[in-house]
Amino acid sequence: MNTAYRTHRNRMFQHYSVFNSKEEALEHPYPDMNKEEWTRVCDLFASEEFQRRSAINKENRAKLKIVHTSGARALYGADDARASADDGGAATEERRRADADDGRAATKKRQEHQKMMEEQQRTLVEQQERRMQLMAEQMREQLMEQIRQLQSRSTPKRKFG
Repeated sequence: MNTAYRTHRNRMFQHYSVFNSKEEALEHPYPDMNKEEWTRVCDLFASEEFQRRSAINKENRAKLKIVHTSGARALYGADDARASADDGGAATEERRRADADDGRAATKKRQEHQKMMEEQQRTLVEQQERRMQLMAEQMREQLMEQIRQLQSRSTPKRKFG
């Protein structure tokens, strides 16, 4: 839609540019356009802001070393358009689906990887907790054994009587 608007505006400007002045252009309206609309268009083209922007754009276009004539479409988009013209658009649609599938597959793989990492972390924590419990139990048993040994050695046999 934007392309159609820009093309139409460009054609109106080309028609306007043929004439030497705004007044002369007003006498020769653009085809299929009423006088009131053409007056507003001529006012736009004659405005200082439009003239200023036009001069800036001309200057910028003059600086370009390569003239890009593919329009607003990116270069890879132009390649897709040429390829789709050859096969009726099937390859382009197939490529779009493949790209979308790749995106979904990558997202799914990331989720699976994250899930696996969380599971590994959980397993490591559980193993560490079990080791700590076993070590605590072994230390408790060793302490109890040492206490028993100390008690059996230090208990003197007293004789009463």
